[in-house]
Amino acid sequence: MNTEIGVELLKELQRTTEQLPKYDQSLVQKVIEETNRKQEQLHEMVKQKKYEDTISKTKLHILNYMIERNEQILTSYHLERGKKLIEMRWDFGSVIPNQIRENITQNEESFHHEYCQILEDYMNSLDLDLTQDHQPPSNDLYIEVRVLKDYGQIFIDGGQSIVELKKNSRLFLRRVDAENLIREGVLEHIISN
Repeated sequence: MNTEIGVELLKELQRTTEQLPKYDQSLVQKVIEETNRKQEQLHEMVKQKKYEDTISKTKLHILNYMIERNEQILTSYHLERGKKLIEMRWDFGSVIPNQIRENITQNEESFHHEYCQILEDYMNSLDLDLTQDHQPPSNDLYIEVRVLKDYGQIFIDGGQSIVELKKNSRLFLRRVDAENLIREGVLEHIISN
């Protein structure tokens, strides 16, 4: 049992097709027990001053490495589960679906609740709902639009140019100049395939 249990714990988390698999308390406990045994062995060797020869020093280093490795594995396991809980906040909102709620611990549920509260407080301080748009903004600086109704002249490019908006005409405009008019129903964004 030299960190294999911990590695199995991480592999199980990666293999799953579920959003968040059931918390594996038994494997976590086995990794903790293994780590405690290795720490006891390490302390016993140090206490008995069994680190004079090269073989003993090597054994001390290996024990220490296995302890650190198990700690890293447990940290990674919990960190990945926490990341998945954060992703769920953005995907599902502040309510955890029942089929996922069955797979999480009380601590994970508290973490999710606290994360949601912090996010909500932050969005309120900005007066902005960050969860509204899941798609990143387009990299297109200019977009093609069709004018849906006669609108007259508008200033574009920060007031540098004037454009006449006549019904059924097609134009290439900067996205920032067109967005509000698209929302108002004056323009329609033409998406070419």
